[in-house]
Amino acid sequence: MSLKCILPFVILSCALAACDSAPVTPTPPPPTPTATATPETVTLQLWTVLPDKGISEKNLTELTQAFQAEYPLITIKIVGQPTYTDLFRKVVASIAAGTLPELVTGLDSDITRYARLKALAPLDSYMADPVNGLGKAELSDIPAGMMESTRLPDQDNKMFSLPFARGALALYYNWSAMKAIGITNTPKTWDEFKLHAKALTKNPVRGLTYRSDAGTFAAMLVSRGASLYSADRTKSAFNALPGVDTLNFLTEGVRDGWIVRAEGDSDLSDFLVGRTIFNIASTAAIPVYQATITESAKRGGKDFDWGITLLPQVDPKKPAALMVGANIAITKSTGAKQQAAWLFLRWLMGSRVAAQWTQAAGVLPARLSSRDALTDFYAKSSQQRQAIEEIMLVARPEPNIASAPEIHELIEAALAASDSGRTGPKAALDDAAAKANTLLAEKK
Repeated sequence: MSLKCILPFVILSCALAACDSAPVTPTPPPPTPTATATPETVTLQLWTVLPDKGISEKNLTELTQAFQAEYPLITIKIVGQPTYTDLFRKVVASIAAGTLPELVTGLDSDITRYARLKALAPLDSYMADPVNGLGKAELSDIPAGMMESTRLPDQDNKMFSLPFARGALALYYNWSAMKAIGITNTPKTWDEFKLHAKALTKNPVRGLTYRSDAGTFAAMLVSRGASLYSADRTKSAFNALPGVDTLNFLTEGVRDGWIVRAEGDSDLSDFLVGRTIFNIASTAAIPVYQATITESAKRGGKDFDWGITLLPQVDPKKPAALMVGANIAITKSTGAKQQAAWLFLRWLMGSRVAAQWTQAAGVLPARLSSRDALTDFYAKSSQQRQAIEEIMLVARPEPNIASAPEIHELIEAALAASDSGRTGPKAALDDAAAKANTLLAEKK
């Protein structure tokens, strides 16, 4: 499994779901109970992604056990899938079969499609509950980018999920290698990045290893103040000047030898041995980088200083980053189970629990106030401090669009066509954008 797909269970945003199945309308559930009712003894299934790398089953099991210690009437059973593609297919099949779990995690596009299939319970009434809801002060304590991901514009802007395992795409850098040739700062603009990367390139070392995927491309667009879509989300925008500039930048870097495309997990392995100085990956991959570098050093490999920072920006005074990862939602089920599932979501959103989850799994905290409890965590991992204090506050997700996985595939085909030299960057993006516009029109 690629590192970019660790978003948090993620990353990134790279485990693209399969195409939509025909709409399925499940049997309407009983009326939603109030969140203040005392739950009966219930067992909830939580379907999520448990890849080989990233958030482990052990960490998630410990989290649910801590919840069960406070809510002994509620048992949570974890059912894992290796990728979000697998999970999406399993959930869609369960909708048709009437065997949905009570809780499910998903990438933003997955949550959108589950809501369109009428499989999810809106959270607005639970949020507004005077006892077990989330008040204005608590809502304002959720990072702005994460809040954006919870509401669906095409579903009357209702809330259908809450943050669960979010990260942001960041620039990983080998600080030791940079200082060795006199570089004393991380690159703030793409022009400066190019100068640094070229200066650091000396065979077999390359300045940047990049993944030729839609997530990396989208993150570079965001750093240029642009987006994959128009402001009203009805048209693609990735073939405009920022997109063409991005693809030209990558194509020229590969041609000139200071950028190399990743093969498999070569971005991590090359970074580990100093064959590449910069990588673009999710902040959720920090634990994997830390563990791999530490283990390599124990085996006699080279230890070095490294860090993460924002991708270079077109306007450093207006920084922006792409938020990736997964949210968690409640499916439509019996009233008692829905209410119990809400209590779990509400518990997850507590500042103390959010801080503990960040320390256990390396994901961004779902509450700004959780940072007060992360001082010791920062002391152990300066990279996590950089992720939370420098990147999280300016990170925003892609728009919630149901056809995002198919559009990502079109973008990746355009990247491949440009990489191979078969098609120029502008022509490749124009072709993908025309096809993406058809998808957007079909799935309004």
